[in-house]
Amino acid sequence: MKVEVLSLYKEYPFGYSVKNFFKSYHVSESIEIYYLHYDPDEYKSGYPKFGKTTNVNKLSKIDYESKIIFWVTADAIIDKEFFDYYTQKIFNDFIELQNICKLHADKVFILLTPQYNLQNWVSVKNLFVSNFMNTQLTKKYTRCTKKFFDRTFITFNRNSVPHRSALICYLLSKNMNKYGSINFNRNFFLKDSFNFSKYFRFSEKIQRELKTTLSQIFLDHIKNDNVLPFTKNCIDNYNQKLLPIYEHSALEIISGSLFLEPTPIFSEKEIQSVYGKVFPIFINTYKSVSIWKEIYGIDVFEDVVDHSYDSIEDPTERLLSAIDLNIHLLNGTTNLETLWLKNKERFEENCNKMDDILYGVDFQQKYDEEKIKNALDYFGIKYTDVTVEKLSTTPARNL
Repeated sequence: MKVEVLSLYKEYPFGYSVKNFFKSYHVSESIEIYYLHYDPDEYKSGYPKFGKTTNVNKLSKIDYESKIIFWVTADAIIDKEFFDYYTQKIFNDFIELQNICKLHADKVFILLTPQYNLQNWVSVKNLFVSNFMNTQLTKKYTRCTKKFFDRTFITFNRNSVPHRSALICYLLSKNMNKYGSINFNRNFFLKDSFNFSKYFRFSEKIQRELKTTLSQIFLDHIKNDNVLPFTKNCIDNYNQKLLPIYEHSALEIISGSLFLEPTPIFSEKEIQSVYGKVFPIFINTYKSVSIWKEIYGIDVFEDVVDHSYDSIEDPTERLLSAIDLNIHLLNGTTNLETLWLKNKERFEENCNKMDDILYGVDFQQKYDEEKIKNALDYFGIKYTDVTVEKLSTTPARNL
């Protein structure tokens, strides 16, 4: 079995799910395993903390020799350009990934990724995609143990992408900065925000309101909260910089890594909201709230937050609805302090569940083992439990 790490984010090392599986199960076919931190650019300019990454071009140059090829990724398989929901049907990089599979029709490829729903786009017979955990964290998130409730909500939007730019402008157009902390990097925002209307289909009225807000930001008439310098590691950044901010709020508008794409992925942003013990509003992909709840078992407080926006596939309507349906939680007309105190134990239970997800080796191993079996079953590849065989061949002790 060949194992190679093509690239990684050192602060979030790969776990041992795949290698441990093949210690317990025997497969007669030859196997290659490639671990990679995916990015459409081989080097992520502006993000030196990530170091070297791997793109589809590099994957195409590998001389694959084994029958079974595993690609185990960190981060999403996306394109260099932002996904356009209204005109684009599939990631171009994912098309190229499938072209690699076509060139090696005598092999089978198994892509294990934290990204969901990519299997819906598979059009080649020798590729199977499944979501996967496979992490090995050593640093711990600190639970938020005190609350001051002097802000109705918080939202962090350091890097400007279309959905974050649109979100900020929409919140500011409704004067929500009077009630909550709308945190964004003004320099990034002004550089990238002019194109956000390209990716949404706002009505003329809303479009005018957003442009007016954008001009106010441009003229520096609307100030953003101070954006603290990023600490090297996401967990350190949360513990040292963000946790004190979480102490002042009962609710977070969580700006996810993806929004326009139909392939959900979760990151430190959603994890932080659990340990920060806040009611969540997801600015994330279609059905992301459902996945977060059903697969990971995290309480999303449906009796407090109206998450019906999660079922809206159209990104424009989903973004607007996430705010409009919950405006009473954001503008101070609802007493969030009373609601938070009433649900204090539920926040704590979410933290317990997240500890299992992030740090529970048995939990991860069981979850990932099922995904690997599903992939092998898809291709009709047989696997034998060698641990059972060892037990059955061990001589009985004389009593």
